[in-house]
Amino acid sequence: MAELKKIYRGMQNGAETINDNFEILTRDTGWQDIETMNGFKSGGFPLQYRVFQGAVHLRGRINTVTTSAGTDVQFGKIPVNIAQQHEWLGTVIGGSNLVRLMLFTSGALKLSPIADVGNNFQISGFDTNCLID
Repeated sequence: MAELKKIYRGMQNGAETINDNFEILTRDTGWQDIETMNGFKSGGFPLQYRVFQGAVHLRGRINTVTTSAGTDVQFGKIPVNIAQQHEWLGTVIGGSNLVRLMLFTSGALKLSPIADVGNNFQISGFDTNCLID
């Protein structure tokens, strides 16, 4: 998250500084589509991100390509200026398999399946968020 500016009595342009801080705290990009890559396709629900009140939210479905267990594969990227300062790791369920979903500081979104995954395996309906710091 962008740094808030200190407010103090008698400061010049105090109202503007308060407004700038407010804009940072209430920022909302709305839902933005994530372009897929490396053969992945967005499933029945579009793959999207949103920055809202200091958090990155991810949602959607992904149809996979054949991927081996423990192999990280990039499926998308969000703009670097909204990527958090530390990598984020979450687990999502796709069918009967667990898959790690990762967001890197570069904005790269990657999947790492726990077991081998074939073509058109669907990571269905993930909806998660992580704080921006």
